Amino acid sequence: PTLAWLQQRLSLTDRELSNLMQKIPALFGYSVDTNIEPTLNFFIEALGDEDRALALLVRSPDLFSKSLEKRLKPRLEEAKNAGLVIDAACLKRIGKYAEKKWLTSLHYQTRQLARQY
Repeated sequence: PTLAWLQQRLSLTDRELSNLMQKIPALFGYSVDTNIEPTLNFFIEALGDEDRALALLVRSPDLFSKSLEKRLKPRLEEAKNAGLVIDAACLKRIGKYAEKKWLTSLHYQTRQLARQY
């Protein structure tokens, strides 16, 4: 059921689904209800655009493996509080960067914003 849901929800061809599963085989074991769909909804809400969220997750399916409560939501709040533009690149950094690299990136982005004003 997970594969069928992913293929339908992400509008994937058979080949794209195969590529996705090769990139992150653990997706097969994830629960749609408790992991995949909430993560998808997080990215849709954060970007405000379903098509861009789907494209981001197809390009970077490892984002499905990141904890909503421990990583994605707290870092999104940090980015918003810092005044960062929340786009696909920002969300990719939120999900992929280790803690030290995330904090360095956040600090750098915040300084860049301050220089603009």
